[in-house]
Amino acid sequence: MEQDESVLDFREIIWKARRYKWLVLLPIVLLLCAACTYLMITPPLYESAVVVSVDDHSPVSRELGSIVTNQDLGEENRRRRVERVDSKIHSRPFLESIVTKAGYANSPKLLAKAAEASRGMSGITPQEVATRMAASYLGKLIIVTPSRDMLVRIAARSGDSKSARNLAQMITDEMIAQNQATSVRRATRGGLHR
Repeated sequence: MEQDESVLDFREIIWKARRYKWLVLLPIVLLLCAACTYLMITPPLYESAVVVSVDDHSPVSRELGSIVTNQDLGEENRRRRVERVDSKIHSRPFLESIVTKAGYANSPKLLAKAAEASRGMSGITPQEVATRMAASYLGKLIIVTPSRDMLVRIAARSGDSKSARNLAQMITDEMIAQNQATSVRRATRGGLHR
């Protein structure tokens, strides 16, 4: 008799599986429904990136160049390079120049918020507050990360692919303009001291 109790009854197992199948399928169905709801509700996020070369070396001889290059490839120098680019891009003057050129601060909705925010402040106009608000929002859309060797990746995110691409292009153009202006100032200063 004891042997009969230890033998598995496949009919009973099949009967229990049919009876409790919804308990097994319920978590899977709930997970699929939650995933579909998340995908429908969450707006798409597009990213456009540019990769820039950061090289601040002065011209040196070929023999010295190999020594300097090998020393500069360290992780610490790479991190400092990324921090330097990140601080330049996320600086208020840089972001405000992009906001001004793109006209982001001229949005009627943003100007209304800025007018409301500037009511309690003296000496600051709603246009200045709108520019600062737009620059702050723009800074959240830009991400600077290290790439390989002397390269730094700058990514611009937006809910629209065209806006992300335009923002990345404006960042690139502004960086080029500021670097050219800096080079001209250095050349002018160097020429005056000689």
